[in-house]
Amino acid sequence: MLGVHVRVFPSFFIFSAILIGLLVYVQLPQIDLATLAFIVAVDVACVFVAFLFVGMVQGLVYRSYGLRTTLVLREFFPGLYPEAEPPTAIQRIVVALANPASAFILYAAVYYSNHEFGWQKENVVLQLSYFILSSLALLWGVIGLLPIFPYSGGRVLLELLQVEAKWAFVDTVNLDCSKCGLHRLHSSSLLQTHEEGGTGRWPNAPRSPTHRDLLWTVSASKLANLANDLGPTKRTACSRARRRRLR
Repeated sequence: MLGVHVRVFPSFFIFSAILIGLLVYVQLPQIDLATLAFIVAVDVACVFVAFLFVGMVQGLVYRSYGLRTTLVLREFFPGLYPEAEPPTAIQRIVVALANPASAFILYAAVYYSNHEFGWQKENVVLQLSYFILSSLALLWGVIGLLPIFPYSGGRVLLELLQVEAKWAFVDTVNLDCSKCGLHRLHSSSLLQTHEEGGTGRWPNAPRSPTHRDLLWTVSASKLANLANDLGPTKRTACSRARRRRLR
């Protein structure tokens, strides 16, 4: 359905019916069994529609990026399982925020429809349905924004930290390159090639360091630090042992 495959386990309805039945019985202890069963059936249907709505909205966001998903409704909370994650960080942030955003959309629809038409005041069944839908949607949206993994807020925070870590790594590598004189070495080699007539022309701009250059720079920096840590005595002993092996 619209690129979102839905799987519903019977335990979802059983667990929801038990929780809602206990809630109704606590609020209305004198209710008869037939009325209780009717109210539980209506509220379980409301919970099913709420979970289905939130999962479908997030699944459609995945579908907008060309990814199919599977919505699984189990006894506790539904889970949306995409075939793959979006390729960019901004897309992953958007699909993560789609979950609490859809919950807030559901809450706004329930609240403003009741504010406009007043359907909550019709009978006790609609009152309980309004309470279940509004409370569930609002609580779900607020919890989803918490910066705790695997909630949506935690996923967004993880993406932001990964982006920050990548920029910090690039800054560190550039600093190591400047310390080891990689750019000066590359510029001098270009000048020598030009003077020898290797290319016959001066390039428009020096090329950026390749991945191999960056690895060489970082490795050279680490070797220099290791040599300083060993000290002159250990370095001399290592050189003597290496010469004995060569003999």
